[in-house]
Amino acid sequence: MAFDPLQERGIPLDEQLRNWRELNVTPIDPDHADPYTRCRIITMNGIEVEAILFSHQLAPPLPHPYLNR
Repeated sequence: MAFDPLQERGIPLDEQLRNWRELNVTPIDPDHADPYTRCRIITMNGIEVEAILFSHQLAPPLPHPYLNR
């Protein structure tokens, strides 16, 4: 079952967890950032990617989308 954005209603703006100001942060300057900060960013990026890939692999491939609970 693929995500179809034209069929989904979405979440109203006042009920969303974050706004665009919180999501749009300034990137770090690699020349002036602490090496520990750069290492944390790289590590968290890897953790988030692996979590997404793991959740996709864990989902059973069932023929009907309502049986996937």
